[in-house]
Amino acid sequence: MTRIQLIITAAGLSRRQPPNKLLMPFGDKTVIETTVGNFINTNMDIAVVTGHQRERIESLLIQRFSDRITIVHNPDYASGLASSVKAGLLINNEKPDYWCFCNGDKPFIKPVTIELLITELEHRKPQILIPTFHDQPGHPTFFSFKLTSELLALTGDTGARVILQLHGREVLFVPVADEGVSLDMDLYIDQQGEPD
Repeated sequence: MTRIQLIITAAGLSRRQPPNKLLMPFGDKTVIETTVGNFINTNMDIAVVTGHQRERIESLLIQRFSDRITIVHNPDYASGLASSVKAGLLINNEKPDYWCFCNGDKPFIKPVTIELLITELEHRKPQILIPTFHDQPGHPTFFSFKLTSELLALTGDTGARVILQLHGREVLFVPVADEGVSLDMDLYIDQQGEPD
């Protein structure tokens, strides 16, 4: 079985939707609980990287998911997304076959979509896998362990775009019938207003 380490980044300052979009109610849970919950029944190892308002987020996740996830605090979270990616990459000494990344404000991704992506990953074994909805790239994204050093070299708040540019021919784009892969809370609130 392909070993996948999922890193959910939940450390950002939520400047567009203060005080913290991850703690907004989303149905009977919060945004971050829903995002993590969508992955919880996969075979992936799950780590959540916290930063801004860590105590509230960690308390919620520990209460709901207990020992089913690993929580990693990123003290350098204010410097941008790359610092949270790196904090997740350094969580343990075990080597997964793939790293998987998802932002914490992606509660709309369907679990069936995640399973489809994992199946594609296991069968086709690309260097990088990215889901798309109507040709728009989304999350979660998967990177071969072979790219770890390049992921660790990321800086600032740009995510892995530079790696995608360098390895464009090695990216497997997987079209999915799930708008959730490309929809985050900022976009949702801009379109619909705050969720109930």
